[in-house]
Amino acid sequence: MKKAIFLCLFVFLTSSILLGQQIKLTNKTLSAKNSRTLYIGVDNEFEIQCETLKGILPQNGVSLAQNKLSIRPTTVGKLTIVILTTDGENPISFDVRRVPDPMPVVAGEPNREIFKNSLSSQSQLSLRAFNNDDKFFDNYKIVSFQATLNGTNYEIKGDSFSPELRSAIFKAKNEDILAISDIKGFNEAINKSININGSFSFKIK
Repeated sequence: MKKAIFLCLFVFLTSSILLGQQIKLTNKTLSAKNSRTLYIGVDNEFEIQCETLKGILPQNGVSLAQNKLSIRPTTVGKLTIVILTTDGENPISFDVRRVPDPMPVVAGEPNREIFKNSLSSQSQLSLRAFNNDDKFFDNYKIVSFQATLNGTNYEIKGDSFSPELRSAIFKAKNEDILAISDIKGFNEAINKSININGSFSFKIK
């Protein structure tokens, strides 16, 4: 009797594991492809790989087009959706966060300083989350921004300082302030743009 119960339990657990393995979610919004993190007010996009996919249970803010899943949550906490396959219902849970505060960085360095002696080889601007642990901005590449130094504005296309801006930085005094604003980023994986409001100051050394 005990052996029969054990065999039944083994079959049940094995079936459950196989059922879970039939569905693979790839996060297209974040650089961490296996992440189950969602953000409020954002269309969080996933790709579903499942041979037996039938659909999803209707839910506000959740849509499915072929194998493209989009989730737009409205509250922080936990969110569970149900994916339907020919084998039944499959609940999948996510953690929901607020979009983190952005922080532009030069050459990947989090400090707000620009060193003239390394500017010739390190003049690329990128985006990070202010808390550094969040990966929301990792897939966004800066496509344009404005730089202001000593009253002169520089409209930059791309993510690197222009020769004119680098020259102005070399001529600037130590402790002069370079302001970066009007940052626009683009996430190629989901074909979405983002505009970063505000001005960010960098001290020249």
